[in-house]
Amino acid sequence: MPKREVPHSGDIEVHSLAAWFDGVAELYEWGRPSFPAESLNPLQGEMALSGRSVLDIGAGTGKFTQLLLDAGAHVTGVEPLAGMREVFCRRFPEVSCLNAAAEALPVEASSFDAVTIAEAFHWFDSKAAWSEIHRVLRPGGVVLLVWLHRQSESGWQERVYELLQPVKADVPSEIGGKWKLGWTPDMFMPLIEHHVQYELSYELDRLRAMFSTHSYVAALPPEEQEALLDQIVAIAADEKTPIRLGIDVEAWTCRRQDG
Repeated sequence: MPKREVPHSGDIEVHSLAAWFDGVAELYEWGRPSFPAESLNPLQGEMALSGRSVLDIGAGTGKFTQLLLDAGAHVTGVEPLAGMREVFCRRFPEVSCLNAAAEALPVEASSFDAVTIAEAFHWFDSKAAWSEIHRVLRPGGVVLLVWLHRQSESGWQERVYELLQPVKADVPSEIGGKWKLGWTPDMFMPLIEHHVQYELSYELDRLRAMFSTHSYVAALPPEEQEALLDQIVAIAADEKTPIRLGIDVEAWTCRRQDG
């Protein structure tokens, strides 16, 4: 399926598909799944967050930032897309959100106790991002990476995923582990994997909004996008509402080497 012209994302270079999030920020905030409080458990198992300085990279509209603030952390966001950053700043006017990318962070070396990246690392240049994370973390500081995976145990989800395959074939993904390529043992201690499951309820209008915020859907010409979303809603409409979505939280932690 053809894609529309990529929107201009300013002077900061982002992946051409990631740039489409800029125009769907409000729908993203409403439609995308929230993170359960348990998503922070891997990080809190490494350090108490109250009073700690945390850099939340690829912060988007601040969905994960909310958990960090609730835990008492002093958070600085990083978000290169103006539309996402606008929602973030409206939600958290007291929190600084830097207009920057993971590969070039405008912060001093060894200035943060932890770095968090939720639903974003697969968009980054792995080698450059890991190098910058190492630079900005204090020795012994902790990295937390998080992704949400919808569990496709029901027939309608399998049908939707089959429908989406032709338009998502070339989209960067955490699946396969390419994000690990920039991690090196001289910079970080071993990566540790964590999982937690939870469930959310969705009405059909919010479900439509969620799928509309996937980059490969947002990039479609408007008529094709609407037709695809209509098909998704028609498939889901066979289910009893509210629709239950099972979510698997995939999280990874590691510490910066002391040296």
